[in-house]
Amino acid sequence: MAAALEAFSESPIYLLWMIFLGAYPIVTAMLSIDSSRRFTLDRKESSEAGILPGAEDLARACELFPVLTVIIPARNEEKLLGQTIEAALSVDWPKIDLIIVDDGSTDSTGEVIDSYIEDPARAGTDTAYGDRRIRSITNPESKGKAEAVNSAVEQAEGELILVLDADGRPDRRIAELMAPHFARYPGVAAVTGNPRVANTDTVLARLQAIEFSSTVSVLRRAQAGWGRVNTCTGMCTMFRREALVDLGGFDPKAATEDIMFSWKAQLAGWDIFYEPRALFAMQVPTRLAGLFRQRHRWGKGLGEVLRASAPTLLRPSSYRMWPVALESFLSIVWCLLLVLGVAFWAVAGIAGVPGLGNSPLIDHWGIIVVIVSILQITWGVHIDAPEDPGIKGMLWVAPLYPLVYWLFNAAAGVSGSIPGLLRGPRSQVSWVPIRAAGKPRQRPASGTTSPPDH
Repeated sequence: MAAALEAFSESPIYLLWMIFLGAYPIVTAMLSIDSSRRFTLDRKESSEAGILPGAEDLARACELFPVLTVIIPARNEEKLLGQTIEAALSVDWPKIDLIIVDDGSTDSTGEVIDSYIEDPARAGTDTAYGDRRIRSITNPESKGKAEAVNSAVEQAEGELILVLDADGRPDRRIAELMAPHFARYPGVAAVTGNPRVANTDTVLARLQAIEFSSTVSVLRRAQAGWGRVNTCTGMCTMFRREALVDLGGFDPKAATEDIMFSWKAQLAGWDIFYEPRALFAMQVPTRLAGLFRQRHRWGKGLGEVLRASAPTLLRPSSYRMWPVALESFLSIVWCLLLVLGVAFWAVAGIAGVPGLGNSPLIDHWGIIVVIVSILQITWGVHIDAPEDPGIKGMLWVAPLYPLVYWLFNAAAGVSGSIPGLLRGPRSQVSWVPIRAAGKPRQRPASGTTSPPDH
């Protein structure tokens, strides 16, 4: 067995394998850094040139869309739902139409909702506007998040719909930052915000805070610069009601209804913009089991959307989605090869050939990969710091990100993405709640002003 392993390690296949493992993260990191840098510069230049929405567009948005419907789907969210309701009602907009969907909760979620409906003043909203309406939809049995949101869309009063997770808090300026894009650009189906980690009381949570700046935030800026984004996050996105209706709402069979909608909308000709100043404080898993389930679901959703979108992606008219699709597919391949590589090196070590895990490519390129990863983290923290100053305090966990976190995420992602890619959406998806360990320490979702962009 040892001889066979050594022979394979000298083959062209193994060489290409190692080159891809080493080169892919370096190339994608440098492309993402450069594209997000260009996005940041374009923001400033476009704002100064009056190309992006400004005060006039905000005033026009208030006239065109006087009512903002906020939808909060909830299942067993008794602990944090109250603060989300209060934050939603405090959003600066002329009229808020808040719909909370209790999707088969088995705890006191329904009682929390009823307490705010019976006594709206309990929310204690701090806003210049006073026109607020709270109502609810109750599903005796859970139908899943997608169906919960769809049922609320059918009853929405506003032409703009802000969908929020039930365990987070939107910044009060979020509507004023997102809505002007809809007023200026009729082809915009959604504007997605910038989720920030609130419960940063564990090392695992801090790693995710770093991830949302170094990977999610940087990559979303880069994709926005390409003209297409991988997803409008289901945690905090504003939708044009016309687009939701036109596309049939959210797919209840998709593991990640937000990714599926994003691809469906963009392949149908709609645009999705990214507004990095639109902040949303979110809860993240604080235990490995919860994180694994979350990343497994995300991976499954990505695999499903690639399979479901393949026929449309092959059309020449879909060329603007090709960079995002290629990056998504190659990321799945890289994660699979990384997991297989670690398994191969482990088997080689057990077989008495430990040196196979120290390939010159991995040994030397590995150092470069770590350095580039730290560079991307630093850049991501730099561009997010104006809106989220507290992110700088997480930098001390950055070395753990490429050394430990990558492999865990790769294993979780592969466990979901490969079945999703092979089978596609199969059956209606139920809720996968995130549960934090203990009482989370909250960081506020607030920041300074910077020029708007998409």
